[in-house]
Amino acid sequence: MAKPEIKKRAISLRRQGKSLGYIARVLNISKGTASYWCSDVNLSSEQKRALQEVQHEARSVALRNYFKKLARIRKDKHLIHEKEAQDDVRRFSQRDLLFVGLGLYWGEGYKKGNEELGFTNSDPVAILLYVKWLQKCYTVKTEDLILRLSINSLHTDRLPSVLRYWSLLLNIPLTQFTKSSLINVPARKKFLNHDEYYGTLRIKVRKGAGLRQRILASIKLLSTL
Repeated sequence: MAKPEIKKRAISLRRQGKSLGYIARVLNISKGTASYWCSDVNLSSEQKRALQEVQHEARSVALRNYFKKLARIRKDKHLIHEKEAQDDVRRFSQRDLLFVGLGLYWGEGYKKGNEELGFTNSDPVAILLYVKWLQKCYTVKTEDLILRLSINSLHTDRLPSVLRYWSLLLNIPLTQFTKSSLINVPARKKFLNHDEYYGTLRIKVRKGAGLRQRILASIKLLSTL
């Protein structure tokens, strides 16, 4: 198509209310050329409004596609890191687990006061790891664990479901849970999902004074290395 014909076609498309970008793509010319050729074409209010709507939708689609791509990239990276973590954990020995558990107890376990062996936390992962550590490294029996839930009184109606959650997570029967503690103070945290808050769990070991002394002695020895 000769240049005059291309220009004529560009002006015709512009008068139909087409965008400069569309004209440039269809006629295989630069957007600057399309703008120059069509500079004398005045669009109606309806045409301008229609173009604005099209441009807004195009930006919205581009933004959605960008976030979808970003989500895919993050998911792919997450899967890679998860696979690496699985490989790391497979190489864990009983000795590695022992040290991890000692560090966990050092941070969250009972160290002062009475002689009870106890641990308090609200993180399900930390609690599950602690229980497995007791069972695998010190052969603590499940039936020797005594659990107590502490939760804000705002969640009183959820108490049965919260107890079931911990029972299923740890594979410990509800009969080993003592009476829950309801905290009657204003909640300091605002949880985005009210139904995903599970309070704080305290775990004690029946007749665990000797084991506590052993654990604390191990921690003390580690600090001298």
